[in-house]
Amino acid sequence: MDSKATGAEFGRRDFVKGATVAALAAGIGTRAFAQGTDTLKVGLVGCGGRGTGALDQHVRASGQPGMVAWAVGDVFLDKAKGFGDNITKNWGDKAKIGDRMFGGWDAYKQVIDSGIDVLVTATPPGVRPYICAYAIEKGKHVFAEKPVAVDAHGVNLMLEAAKMADEKKLSFVTGTQRRYQANYQGTMKLIHDGALGDIQTGYVGWRGGGIWERLGKRKSPDSLALSWQLDNWYHFNWLCGDQIVEQHVHNLDVLMWAFKDVHPTSCYAIGYRVDGNNGGGRPTYSHMYSGISAEFTFPNGAKCMSWSGHGNIDGYGGEQIIGTKGRSNCTDGVTLLDGKKVERADVKLEHGDGYVQEHISLIKSIREGKPINEAKRIAESTFMAVMAREAAYSGKRVAWDALLKSDFSLLPPAELLDVAKDPDIPNPDVAIPGRYKLPTA
Repeated sequence: MDSKATGAEFGRRDFVKGATVAALAAGIGTRAFAQGTDTLKVGLVGCGGRGTGALDQHVRASGQPGMVAWAVGDVFLDKAKGFGDNITKNWGDKAKIGDRMFGGWDAYKQVIDSGIDVLVTATPPGVRPYICAYAIEKGKHVFAEKPVAVDAHGVNLMLEAAKMADEKKLSFVTGTQRRYQANYQGTMKLIHDGALGDIQTGYVGWRGGGIWERLGKRKSPDSLALSWQLDNWYHFNWLCGDQIVEQHVHNLDVLMWAFKDVHPTSCYAIGYRVDGNNGGGRPTYSHMYSGISAEFTFPNGAKCMSWSGHGNIDGYGGEQIIGTKGRSNCTDGVTLLDGKKVERADVKLEHGDGYVQEHISLIKSIREGKPINEAKRIAESTFMAVMAREAAYSGKRVAWDALLKSDFSLLPPAELLDVAKDPDIPNPDVAIPGRYKLPTA
């Protein structure tokens, strides 16, 4: 099986061409919004549980004045209308949705073009880069859940979008909530100030139980229809990217943070798959792996390990960073080689919940005219996971530069992305190391 996909209607070259012109125009990010006096209109794309939760955290839980939900959209119109009607009834003056509830593959364009100032999006990761890039091109500030892509093409698109966001003075914040927790921030300050010495190795992981499966919705899984795959997006790599991308990106982002956001240069990995639902395996229609173990090589020569997976296995989660002077779990300070403890720096944040603090920081950056742009670093954290997946699938050592240059895409051909026709999308074979072909430029 080859990981190349063809015919996608979205193109990085088209985006960059349009971006060159758009960057010359005044973007909405160039004007500040006064605290509490100017209204920030917020649009949501992706009306699932994480998306609706993120909009609530942005508009209501953040406690910031002048925030209103303005438009909502989802590929399924019934979901957009259901959520839009609900918040219209229950959010009072925080919801001014009106009839701005959109459905279909282009719902994101309708939301972004409806007059919003800020986009909140938590769609499946496979379509996230195209939504984010369009929002930035249109001059919108963005909060996007992580990861922000599932392949090299999506990551390249995000890297170009990050440059445009800088040019247009737009804020882009992503849902890596650990970066908005005081314990992580205080400990990372110690690490960056040299308390660990030179980083020699690290161990990060996210392994746990099985994941959800939405049976009885839309169509039967026997058909592999577009609607079924969108509903059960966690089981399809063009939407999810495998567990290492969708979930383990949290821990990989912390690892890269410890290296001051310098990305690794290569990766070697091994993975396995348990088929069938019995015993915690993958559903037969899913082509995800059950687990992946990866070794990342960083520019300073450090070798760091990661473990990720789902199933009937012992759980493992968190991060350990080891340097020439000691070790740290990235939250509780540093333990030196002689056993002495160096307490983390005292960091004060407005909110104790990182899921809310990230929204507060985004809103304040917009109102104060001091943009925060996290697009590049989350694109690179995402690509760490993509690189590890490709290494495990192929059984080959993968170089960062070569894989990124390949610009490969997992997105199905454009004619299969028709929600009204709801076509079947062929399911790729499960990757077999030694047979699976790495994408090339």
